[in-house]
This record gives sequence, structure tokens and C-alpha cells, in this order.
Amino acid sequence: MAQESVQRRFSRFIGSLGSMTYAERLNILNADSLEVCRLKFDPVMIYCSVHGLNAFDFSDFFNTSNSSTRGHVFKLSKHFTVLTAVLLVLLIVLLMCGTV
Repeated sequence: MAQESVQRRFSRFIGSLGSMTYAERLNILNADSLEVCRLKFDPVMIYCSVHGLNAFDFSDFFNTSNSSTRGHVFKLSKHFTVLTAVLLVLLIVLLMCGTV
């Protein structure tokens, strides 16, 4: 992704890290790649949406399961279109930037 390449390029300019691999630079900086950050952030966003802890109405993106099988009441299935998926990504980016 474009953002990952920006992080990869920017980390080369920090001190004497330019000759190291991207993984080594992230390790020294004690940082995660943007892909790992997204993998960590997605479940947190879903949890917050389900429990009403953020501005998203989770019913815009997910349906709760009405099945009577064992488990819990928070079984989710997605039901969004491409447009709502784009809006979700935009809202997540805005939240990560602290503008919302």
C-alpha cells in the first residue's frame, strides 16, 4: 500500500537506520508495520462499535445473528456494500488522524 511505502521510506531517514532492512528498522524503533496496526485496530473498532463506544452505528455494517445455536449474542455477519465499506475506511482513517 502507499502508506506502507511512505513509512518504509521515512524510516530510512532516521539516524543511521538507512542501511538496515525495513523489519530491522521497525524492530529498533519498537514500531509495528501499518499492516500489523490495521490488524490490531480492526477488532478494537468492531468491539467499540458493538458496545456503542464510538461514533459508528454498527448496524450500518453488521447484522447480529438471530440463530439459536450456542454461543453469545454478538455473532456478527457483514452486510455492507462497496460504498459503505469505503465510508467505513474513511471514518477509520479520520479517527486514526484524530480529526473526528
